[in-house]
Amino acid sequence: MRTVGSAVLVLEWIVVGLALIVANNVSGVPGQVVLTVLAIMTVLMLAAMMTLPERAGVALGWTVQVLMLAMALWVPLMAVLGVLFLGLWYLAVRLGRQVDDAKKARANIDLTDGEQVQPAHRSDD
Repeated sequence: MRTVGSAVLVLEWIVVGLALIVANNVSGVPGQVVLTVLAIMTVLMLAAMMTLPERAGVALGWTVQVLMLAMALWVPLMAVLGVLFLGLWYLAVRLGRQVDDAKKARANIDLTDGEQVQPAHRSDD
């Protein structure tokens, strides 16, 4: 979950940065507000990435998704992108947990199997 979730958040950070430039130029949002929002979103996204797959990381990721949707007040197209990233985040959380569970199950099978696979021995004869 950590890899997929982090990838979603990194892509989202790029979109947020570009959308804030548009918000500044088109919607007239002051530059100081743009920088403040970008800083807050950056801190939230980094904190989420560092704490994934824990509950705190997932909760921070959901918070980022809500803020992304709220940016549609400045840039209406962000509603579409917000819904897109909301779906990607949902898939990252849901499928990421399934992958993590499958990895744990496989690790448990390998540990309880008792057989260790030896690397093939190559003869130099």
